[in-house]
Amino acid sequence: MAAGRFEPPCPRCGRDLDPGLVPEDAPLDPRSTDAATKVAQEHLACAWARQTGGAVWSLRCHNVYGPRMPCDTLYAGVASVFRSALERGEPPRVMEDGRQRRDFVHVSDVAAANVLALTTPGPGFTPVNVCSGEPHTVGDVAAELARAMGGPPPVVVGGGARQAL
Repeated sequence: MAAGRFEPPCPRCGRDLDPGLVPEDAPLDPRSTDAATKVAQEHLACAWARQTGGAVWSLRCHNVYGPRMPCDTLYAGVASVFRSALERGEPPRVMEDGRQRRDFVHVSDVAAANVLALTTPGPGFTPVNVCSGEPHTVGDVAAELARAMGGPPPVVVGGGARQAL
């Protein structure tokens, strides 16, 4: 981190990794307590579906954004945090180098996915990624929000000297 390198290298060859989408059938390898808890919930839901013959849709919602999103909670998305900073006249603060990729999905699409899950019969346990399928960098989101709101440009605050995007 001190060197400003935030992307992990390939464990075999040491080269930069190419980012890609993660399909629903990718092996589960939780790296945080939050992720491990979500995997545990999926395992419980899957066991229930097998035991009862019931159906479960596991909606894996990516970075949700939209109207009235909170900015003062532990799980606030970066879009709402950036928007709130811009509303105060402050530049969005981008951690690391701003190249982190996230898939942002509008809250209306998440609501539609929930309605479909509640009204569509499923085949046992079915995980579904609720996302746009088009990741964007955190830095690009901050810059676009700043432009759209006529605010100050984002500032990169992690990984070395403070710099504008």
